[in-house]
Amino acid sequence: MLIIKKNKKSEEFDMEKLKTGIINASLDAKTPLNEADANLLAKEIFTKIKALRNDNTSSYEVFAVTIEVLKSNNFKSILKEYINHSIQD
Repeated sequence: MLIIKKNKKSEEFDMEKLKTGIINASLDAKTPLNEADANLLAKEIFTKIKALRNDNTSSYEVFAVTIEVLKSNNFKSILKEYINHSIQD
């Protein structure tokens, strides 16, 4: 699956990059996730995106689905830090 970035370039969806973003947000929130939790969240995000789009998606859609998944799994402090990281990028 290709991700269309903010700068209009595309790259292959990278599960590790998504997990790293979530883990970094969890560390900043002082709510560290273990590898298994990060894997489960990343897989849930990927599954939801795949259900929406079978081939290409945007970084905005990945961001929105990540927010939805973090919120639905009650990771509100991580969600806040994830949003802060994304705004700074």
